[in-house]
Amino acid sequence: MNCTSNRGVVLMMTALLAVLILAVTGCTGSPSAGAADKAANLKVEGTYTNPEGNASVEFMAGGKAHFSFHGVGGDGTFKQAGNKVTFAFDGEVIVFTVYEDGSLTGPPDTFMTRMKKKKE
Repeated sequence: MNCTSNRGVVLMMTALLAVLILAVTGCTGSPSAGAADKAANLKVEGTYTNPEGNASVEFMAGGKAHFSFHGVGGDGTFKQAGNKVTFAFDGEVIVFTVYEDGSLTGPPDTFMTRMKKKKE
């Protein structure tokens, strides 16, 4: 085999890898339009906790909410518009995304990973 044919194989493999990466990331990105529509119809209420159990948000009647992280927190307010929930607490604003399974996530790169509704 010569360098020219090896270079062609490497180029073809690189292109194939790029296509596979785009296909996979395209399938795992944000919710589809149908999923977002379904999530937009879900009303947040009750207590949501993260998998570790160290963070929770309780959404109550009248737009009131309570946030707790490692047992420290306080009261705030929330508004829901479609599949987005804006929570205001002590001068901070956090926007949660609601998913079609009823779970929530906070902003990317935060400790607020997927939060699920606590069964009562």
